Amino acid sequence: MTTKSAPVKSAPAKSAPAKSVPARTPERSAGHTDRSAARGAYTVREGDTLSAIAARHGTTWQRVYAANKKAIGDDPNLIVPGQRLAL
Repeated sequence: MTTKSAPVKSAPAKSAPAKSVPARTPERSAGHTDRSAARGAYTVREGDTLSAIAARHGTTWQRVYAANKKAIGDDPNLIVPGQRLAL
């Protein structure tokens, strides 16, 4: 004699709530700075600021700005990718 068994129902598995992780800006490699050894030049990349460039090169943004005011213009907050700055 064959018996049919009813399908077994199990409780749905509980999943842990998804944790949100804040987005991180990719870190830049310190080895690639587009510097020319002879002149101490730097090519601005997207996301750069004068203060970040200066910190990576052991100086202040004010010094970088003073050395490049002609190229940067009157607003030290306005630098654009591709600009060449003297360090």
